[in-house]
Amino acid sequence: MINIATMGQWAGEEIKKYSLTNSHGTCVELSNYGACILGIYTLDKYKKLDNIVLAYNTLDEYLKDDKYMGCVVGRYANRISGANIIVDDTSYSLSANEDRNTLHGGYCGFGKHVWTVEVIEDTGINGIKFHRISPHLEEGFPGNLNVTVTYILTEENTLVIKYLARCDRTTIVNLSSHSYYNLAGKNSNTISDHVLRVNASEYTASDNNLIPTGMIKSVTGTPYDFSVPRSINSNGEEYLYDLNYVLQDYNTGRLSLAASVLEPTSGRTMQVYTTQPGLQLYTIYDNIPRPAFCLETQHFPDSLRHKHFPEVRLKSGEVYNHVTEYRFGVV
Repeated sequence: MINIATMGQWAGEEIKKYSLTNSHGTCVELSNYGACILGIYTLDKYKKLDNIVLAYNTLDEYLKDDKYMGCVVGRYANRISGANIIVDDTSYSLSANEDRNTLHGGYCGFGKHVWTVEVIEDTGINGIKFHRISPHLEEGFPGNLNVTVTYILTEENTLVIKYLARCDRTTIVNLSSHSYYNLAGKNSNTISDHVLRVNASEYTASDNNLIPTGMIKSVTGTPYDFSVPRSINSNGEEYLYDLNYVLQDYNTGRLSLAASVLEPTSGRTMQVYTTQPGLQLYTIYDNIPRPAFCLETQHFPDSLRHKHFPEVRLKSGEVYNHVTEYRFGVV
């Protein structure tokens, strides 16, 4: 079932909320502003339904947001050093919106635009297809990029996100969803007891500005080691994470398990599957509605600078195609 409601007006466009609900009561709320996830409502072990992602209450808050709350980030998720890229021997200056670097596509990335919408209602399928064309040199990136992001909620309580893009010249593309999760629900003030496992034994080392050095390091003996399930802050402190994991099965090109999370009080679980090579773990405690974590499937940050990182260039005639699934459950 799909319900549609109006959130308000912005820049002459009607901003709407699309609610996808399956027969189990699981509900995903989306918006054409930023192709945002506004809510994911799942049952806990006591059959209580609650929103497990952070969300604002009003459209105005989303318009003022600087935390990328629930939106699709692009043209390039994460960081590009020096706000500059060289593609086909041509240098392109990008928006430097984080010190001297580019973060999540620049000042007006994909999360700051209104997307066109196609509603998908088929037997057993509820979905929304968002589409936009990012024009040549938007935020400095080359090429007219034709982008489609499709959200599908299944009867198995899985949120499937499909990303497709084509360009009329060589460019770089790295799209991701930037939702903040707290599986305990909207009244929780902690994520410390969430038990996390990341299917990775290595991460991309970074400098003080979170720009990759090019080194790929082992997580063994570091605070970043979630290869065996443990609570996010098992050391008893609110440790801040902001790093990219090299996923164990990234070179297969198939949908593979990236991470799994359990919140023991509610019994809620989440598994993240993706075809992408990297996963950004980001934890945040302040200046948001409540503590939360992000699990952003992605290519590695600043990939164009490092030849041994997976390829991020998209040539004319090629198709950028990646899938991420968030599978929700309860124990």
